[in-house]
Amino acid sequence: MRSYIGSLIVYTVLIFCAFGQAEVRAAESPAPIVIVDGRAGKSADDASRWETSRPVQQAMAAARSYWSEQDPEYKENLRILGSATGAFTRPHVDQQAILFMMSDIPRCCAPMGLAIVEGERLVRNIAFDAIAQNVRAVPDIDGDERNELALGGSFMGQGLVTEGITLAAFGDDGLHDFGQVIVFESACGAGYGDTGALAARLSIGPGAEIVVEQFQQPSCDADIWESAGEPQPLQVISDQEKTVYTEIPLAITVTK
Repeated sequence: MRSYIGSLIVYTVLIFCAFGQAEVRAAESPAPIVIVDGRAGKSADDASRWETSRPVQQAMAAARSYWSEQDPEYKENLRILGSATGAFTRPHVDQQAILFMMSDIPRCCAPMGLAIVEGERLVRNIAFDAIAQNVRAVPDIDGDERNELALGGSFMGQGLVTEGITLAAFGDDGLHDFGQVIVFESACGAGYGDTGALAARLSIGPGAEIVVEQFQQPSCDADIWESAGEPQPLQVISDQEKTVYTEIPLAITVTK
């Protein structure tokens, strides 16, 4: 169970975000590139086309074996949540990152999977536990000619709505987080709070610096947003805050 804000325990959803084309370089853009704007929300992805995909079926079969070994009480409730296009594990290729949920128990940190598919071939299969709802690609930030991933999502409890985003990237030693930020938070549904919702816009500025801008609504009834301070650089997260991603072997195949 992780928290993005001090001692307040907030169950955030990882959302793998795909943004832009596979070979777009953030450092080459003269204007800031918006990764996510918490004021705008996120529409649901149509992931139905992946339900019969052979490599995705292969990934889910391997994930089923993995999670069954991790938890004797594992109860499957499989859903494919979304996909993103980019070059995630190596440069100059067209790959798909497909996010799927193996079970919705426990709610705080559900068994999740991320399949990287290249053509009709499964090239990486990642297991992790989190709340995750969608996936997008981020233009190359670090200059390695590979897309980063924005992992983000939302959670609602007792009238409090929180949406967070986690940035991650594939390296030579696997998938790792490198930044997290709350992009939306509102207590209006709980009937308390002196102001309306809080939101953040995450963008890539000149020199590939990641910048966070904060906004606030003056009241729960307001439909306008006001700046809530100067833009700040994205804070580096500690090892304790990072998600643990496990590589699942690609040996399991699917026959029809």
